[in-house]
Amino acid sequence: MNKARGNYALIVAAGFGLRLGSDMPKQYLTIGRRTLLEICVRKFLQHPSIDGVKVVIANEHEGLYKKAMNGLHLLPHTLGGSTRKESVKNGLEALREYSPAKVLIHDAARPLVSNQLIEDVLQALDNFEAVDVTMPIADTIKSNKDGANALDRDTMYLTQTPQGFIFDKIFKLHRQFEDENFTDDISLAIKGGLEIGLVQGARSNFKITNKEDLEMAKKLLTKDVEIRIGQGFDVHEVKDGNGPIPLCGIMIPANKNVIAHSDGDVALHALMDAVLGALALGDIGDHFPPSDMKWKNADSKDLLKHVKSLMDGNKAKISNIDITILCEEPKIKPYKKQMIECICKILELEENQVSVKATTTEKLGFIGRQEGIAAQAACTLKLY
Repeated sequence: MNKARGNYALIVAAGFGLRLGSDMPKQYLTIGRRTLLEICVRKFLQHPSIDGVKVVIANEHEGLYKKAMNGLHLLPHTLGGSTRKESVKNGLEALREYSPAKVLIHDAARPLVSNQLIEDVLQALDNFEAVDVTMPIADTIKSNKDGANALDRDTMYLTQTPQGFIFDKIFKLHRQFEDENFTDDISLAIKGGLEIGLVQGARSNFKITNKEDLEMAKKLLTKDVEIRIGQGFDVHEVKDGNGPIPLCGIMIPANKNVIAHSDGDVALHALMDAVLGALALGDIGDHFPPSDMKWKNADSKDLLKHVKSLMDGNKAKISNIDITILCEEPKIKPYKKQMIECICKILELEENQVSVKATTTEKLGFIGRQEGIAAQAACTLKLY
């Protein structure tokens, strides 16, 4: 990533987003399982022409930032200043050690930036010292409330980010005009006399400022959700005994005992296999091998919590779970609500996302002879 004279992205995320009216800074609000900042950062990380990404954050947000960026390969973050211009300057100062040729400066509040727009700005920098991203104005612009003076919208445009620059040029200007404030870096480039090119922006690359913007972003971003389906099956021998039998994390009175390495909760085992299958992460035997004595008599609820952490790490969210328990005894119906509540608590789900059913095999086979108990599970995941 320390590619000399390469292309670098500087993401400005030091603001507090007060206009959105949220207790959480807007860049750390989530859509699905990802923060707006992570969604934004990934666009640049995944672009083949970007050699490194640096984020400028507020000192107060370091904990939120580290949690949101966990697992991403970024340059060390930089602390921002009291104004956007100060934050950008701090970021540029920190980028100097990588000797960038070009730098794209982008607002974290624009998470819907496209690969094509990033590429357009980089290519335009082959011919210009700075590049602005423009959007035509469709509405009439008036200079006062009574509308007496309409401005010529054909001579104006809206500006977006990422704005692109030859690194040495914009860095020099930030130092030269250190005591002056500018709302964006193109304004500084104009002040410094840089040759500026223009590329066409996109309506989808809007800045999230208010709640309506956030709702629109949710609608657009959730179109990219990947749906995964997993299924699992587990069976355990049972023998006469005093019980109880664990099912879906609930101890059910029974005149049988389960024979198993762990606690033998076939329902949770089937569920874990379904989740791991949807994530393409193997099965419970891979994660909790019976040859490992540390899983001897393990509580399956604890194992499910571990699977939940794997799911969170892969930015996956469960849509629904369907579990069927196959047995003659014990009777499941009186405990179904408790079972659902237990699963919901561990996986942070609503009760209408989890179904638990039971059936018999009409006294056929080893289940019908009460020699074993089985469960099958299916789940639907969304990957963001």
